[in-house]
Amino acid sequence: MLDSYTQGVGNADLHIDHYDLDLDYRIGPNRLSARAVLKGRVLTDTSSIVLDLTGLRVTKASVNGKKVRFSARGKKLRLTTPVLKSNQPVVIDISYTGNPEPAIGTWGDIGWEELEDGVLVAGQPVGASTWFPCNDHPSNKSQYRISVLVESEYTVVSNGSLTKKTRKAGRTRWTYESSTPLATYLATVQIGRYKYGQIPLSSGATRFGAAMLGAAKDAVAGSARDALSSAARGVASAAGKDVSVHDSSGRRTTHSRTESSVPLGVYADDHWDVAVERLGIQHGMMNLFIERFGPYPFDVYDVVVTDDVLEIPLESQPLSVLGPNHLGPEWEAERLVAHEMAHQWFGNSLTPSRWRDIWLNEGFACYAEWLWSEESGRASADERARQWWDDLSAQPQDIMLGDPGGPDMFDDRVYKRGALCLHALRLELGDEDFFAAVAEWTKRYRHSSVSTEEFIRCVSDVAERDIAEVVRPWLEELELPPLK
Repeated sequence: MLDSYTQGVGNADLHIDHYDLDLDYRIGPNRLSARAVLKGRVLTDTSSIVLDLTGLRVTKASVNGKKVRFSARGKKLRLTTPVLKSNQPVVIDISYTGNPEPAIGTWGDIGWEELEDGVLVAGQPVGASTWFPCNDHPSNKSQYRISVLVESEYTVVSNGSLTKKTRKAGRTRWTYESSTPLATYLATVQIGRYKYGQIPLSSGATRFGAAMLGAAKDAVAGSARDALSSAARGVASAAGKDVSVHDSSGRRTTHSRTESSVPLGVYADDHWDVAVERLGIQHGMMNLFIERFGPYPFDVYDVVVTDDVLEIPLESQPLSVLGPNHLGPEWEAERLVAHEMAHQWFGNSLTPSRWRDIWLNEGFACYAEWLWSEESGRASADERARQWWDDLSAQPQDIMLGDPGGPDMFDDRVYKRGALCLHALRLELGDEDFFAAVAEWTKRYRHSSVSTEEFIRCVSDVAERDIAEVVRPWLEELELPPLK
């Protein structure tokens, strides 16, 4: 079994290096005709190749240029091959068709999903197989070429760079290529009547409104003293180009609000105006995260704003997908914008090699929310941490951060306890060593699959001390550890 968290999914005896996907999709009838060419190698002697494929019908298949017999059972596709030796290269060519739909299971509806007028793909954790045959596990990161033919009034957004766009007879083929490897759950196709543009830096008025409304929200939840402090920071944030924030020890530092060096783009339709206005805050987020986490790991960052309301936003590589309900000035909306951007470092560039280490994705993305809260003039990261420690201490103590179990790996307590673990480590090491360690973490394992053990070794190297016992109670104990 490759991963007990996603039983029956993925193949430990196969590694795919490159996916070449040609999709012909009819939006009205939701009809997909496609061809997938997978290049990789088998990792053991075998006479069959097993892939993940859900709800679609294979019409023909070949391996290394020779037709092979195939059979589908459940969510698995088996190709019967001549004997293949360990580490032997394979080229797998599969034609398939059907009406793609989400897979319904433990984590809700995941995969290919029809919108009111378009398509959304939400692949985490095992939804990739709803639209292409794959080795659906985050430990197998691959390069991609994704080409999609649709009606010309629609825009297709996918991973990597748009390398070709051709129109013929009322239909347009969009071809994207990603030379940077990505996990299958991050592979995506978004289709809608979108237009594209660069996001300008937000106006001071927008920052003022966001900060003051955020402070007001905090005032409802916190004490009068905290509310006054938050409001004061909000005024300072909105009044000019710079904002004063606190480090973990309470010292004030100042950050300049300037346009991001990373191109920030948006795809939107009905909600174009509000998207362009509200997402200007991403310039500040990007600048902050580069400072705290190290260089941005991709060339661009785009956001797709659907016309449909979405329950949760979605991360992909190098883009995120938001609903119009995530564009408000309130903290609960804005924190999710920061959260999804942070996943470009934590989850996308650094991808867990096993799902039990999901806290390395979600803990860091949640902590990024708290860092942005402080930067934008709301509650400091320390205030957020203590607020959430109080909240979690009143909840059931029945989840282990370092091994939450498959059904609970997306439980909000994993997100918050992960962020608290990081804050506890920051308090122990101090800002200089903590953020130096985070920058080394994102540099050392850039575009790789990672584990908790590797994180502990990396931070210990930078701090020049073993930090295992600092994080062990947070990772291995059910009871919430104290926060000093």
